[in-house]
Amino acid sequence: MRSCMVTTTTWLSQTGSPTSSPPRPACHFGLPSGIANACTSPSSLLQTITRLLETRRGCPALINPEFRIVRSSNPAVLAFVRGDGDRVLCLFNFAQHTQTTTLSLADYAETVPRELLGGAEFPRVPAGGDYEIGIIGHGFFWFTV
Repeated sequence: MRSCMVTTTTWLSQTGSPTSSPPRPACHFGLPSGIANACTSPSSLLQTITRLLETRRGCPALINPEFRIVRSSNPAVLAFVRGDGDRVLCLFNFAQHTQTTTLSLADYAETVPRELLGGAEFPRVPAGGDYEIGIIGHGFFWFTV
């Protein structure tokens, strides 16, 4: 396995003497053990990214590049809707800490947002359209609306 970066670091061998090459990673079925673990662990970053990409590819609204910004009362939270027929509400918290915001969702009044990745239903959007929601630091949601 080749490294994508060239390093001039002096590595120490197991005996403590300097060597020019890094220690070899432990392998499992021909793959470095970190990669083998990432392939099998459902909570690994590799599996999370794979799930995100599969969800995005399977949702026509997320493939469509057009979007409409939704007003958010909190400047740290970006909200927009993608799609024409099937619509996805995308929320992104750019702050380090949990934030709350009120979204203007008058066009989606009385709908029940469903989280796209896990399928959890969130509270119904009230008739007035003002929807209050909290989102963890650096977190995001994709909702079908």
